[in-house]
Amino acid sequence: KVRVCEPRRLHLIHNGVGRPGSLPARPMHTPDGPLELVMVARFAPPKRQDLLIEAVADLDTAVSVTFVGDGELLEVARAQAAPLGERVRFVGQCDPLPYLERAHALVLLSDYEGLPMSIMEAMQLGLPVIANRLPGIVDAVEDEKTGLLTGLDAKSVADAIRRLSADPTLRVELGSRARQRWTRSFTAGHMADGYEKVYLETLGPRTA
Repeated sequence: KVRVCEPRRLHLIHNGVGRPGSLPARPMHTPDGPLELVMVARFAPPKRQDLLIEAVADLDTAVSVTFVGDGELLEVARAQAAPLGERVRFVGQCDPLPYLERAHALVLLSDYEGLPMSIMEAMQLGLPVIANRLPGIVDAVEDEKTGLLTGLDAKSVADAIRRLSADPTLRVELGSRARQRWTRSFTAGHMADGYEKVYLETLGPRTA
């Protein structure tokens, strides 16, 4: 469209993480207690932790949020979340896996993204995803199939959270299909195969 090069010379290779069998899917159960959400992202302008905090503040359902990450806007987010008390936790820059394993859903509400690794890591574990409807994200998150896509407003985010909170069966179904989609399209093996194909096509057949 912007005439960078001929279309036939462009190749789309999606990011990929993990391999089948490297991490088991979370047990497909419906644990008691509040809906637990996790966001894995640096605290920087594109990531919009503020939007998730605003949405949770508007909810009258029991929801807790864990933010994994660090950055320039961390203290701003802490101040915004202070009235919510223990409903919001900040754990800093650390391995997100333990928090993903405990969560019921991943949330990512960036102003702009490519294809986020955190989404694929969540899908690998069988987590549904609540995310902003962005071009890169919709390559992985299918609305109403592997997650729920929202706009960049607190109301639509709160509505998506409310649905998952009220319907444990829905989040199990979305999470199961998310894992299936990761297995089909977003493993590290799929990414490696894509690069290998481009290299082999570019180099051409070997000569004696």
